[in-house]
Amino acid sequence: MNKNRTRKGFTLVELIVVVAVLVILASVAIPNFVFISSKAAITTDIANLRILNNATQYYKITKNIKSEDIFNGIGSDLDRIIKLINEGYLAEEIETQKNDTFFYWNVASQKWLYSLLELTETPLPSYLFSGLDYENYLYTGNWDNSKEGFSSRYGLLFMDNNKDEYTISTKAQLAEGTYGGYGILFETSLVDEDHDSGYVLQFDRGYNAIIIRPRNNGNEESPVLVLRNSDCPLIPENKEDDWWSQEHEITLQVNNIDTDSGNKELSVWIDNDSILDDWYFESNTESENNYTGFRSWGVETTYKEMDIE
Repeated sequence: MNKNRTRKGFTLVELIVVVAVLVILASVAIPNFVFISSKAAITTDIANLRILNNATQYYKITKNIKSEDIFNGIGSDLDRIIKLINEGYLAEEIETQKNDTFFYWNVASQKWLYSLLELTETPLPSYLFSGLDYENYLYTGNWDNSKEGFSSRYGLLFMDNNKDEYTISTKAQLAEGTYGGYGILFETSLVDEDHDSGYVLQFDRGYNAIIIRPRNNGNEESPVLVLRNSDCPLIPENKEDDWWSQEHEITLQVNNIDTDSGNKELSVWIDNDSILDDWYFESNTESENNYTGFRSWGVETTYKEMDIE
C-alpha cells in the first residue's frame, strides 16, 4: 500500500534548500541587472548629450548668433531646451535616463554638460552599443544596429576622444570566415567623416596578424607594424583558427613621451594578455580634435562595447 502512494508536496528541508538557491541566484542576478541597466542608461545619456550639443551648435550657426552666450537672456535650462524645440532644432524634450542626473548649460564653455561626468573623475563615458543608434555618430559605409551592438561589413565610425593620454577597451566579434577584420582608431584627427588622419590597430584575419597602419586624409597607408604568431604566440598560426571569430576585448593605452615633439607610446592587450609594449610613434593630433572609433572590412564585425578612460 505504502509503495503505491503518490508523493505530494515538498518537505521542509527541500523548501529551505529551494529558497536558499533562489536567494543565491538573486544575489548574483540582481546586481548584474542593475549594473547593466545603469550602464545602458549612462550610454543613452551620453548619446543624448551629443544630440543636444549638436542641435545647439546648429542653432547658433543658422541663426548667426554672435553674442558670447548662445542663449543670452534665457535663464533656465528648461527654457533653453524649449527654445530649441520651438525653433525646430529638437523634436522633443531630452531628459536623462539615469536617476539623479541632469543636463545643464555651461555658459563658460558654451556647451551642455552631464552632471554625472562632473560628479566623477571619469571624463569620457562607457559605450554599451546595444542601447545606442549608430546614426548618432559620424560614419561612412554600411552600418546596422543589432541586439548586441553596432555591426558593419564595411565602413568607418568615429567618436570623440579629446584626451592626450588615454586607454581604450573594445569588445568586438568578427564573423566566421578566412578573411576580413576590424580596426580600432587612435590618435585620429578628423576634417569630416571621409578625411581622417592618424592610426588604426587592425585585428586582421586576412593577414593572420595584428597590424598597425597610418591613415592619411582618409587613405590607408602601408603597415608600420605586423605581429604574427612568431612574434606573439597568442595569435594563431592559421587564419582558419576559430580564435579569429571569437569575441575579444582589445585594449590600447596611449601615453605621452614628449609633449613638445608629439612623441607617444602605445601598449596593447588582447583579453588582458599583453601583445605589445611601449611602441613609439609620432602624433600630430591635437586633443580637441582627437577621435577614436572603428574600421570594418570583408565580413561583418559586431562592436559590443567601448570604454575610454
